[in-house]
Amino acid sequence: MSLRDKVKDMINSSVIFLKGEKRDQKSFIRPLYTKEELKELYNIKKSLEKFKEKDEDYM
Repeated sequence: MSLRDKVKDMINSSVIFLKGEKRDQKSFIRPLYTKEELKELYNIKKSLEKFKEKDEDYM
């Protein structure tokens, strides 16, 4: 999965967690991205939003 795809996923969805497998009959949440990836994605999303404000048909 490329970074571009991850950014699209993040922008198109506010869900950044996947349900993990069950352990002791309690489900736990496994992060979809690492903290570093999320920071990078957040920065890219912010710059995309700034860019979008300047040019509405950038996609």
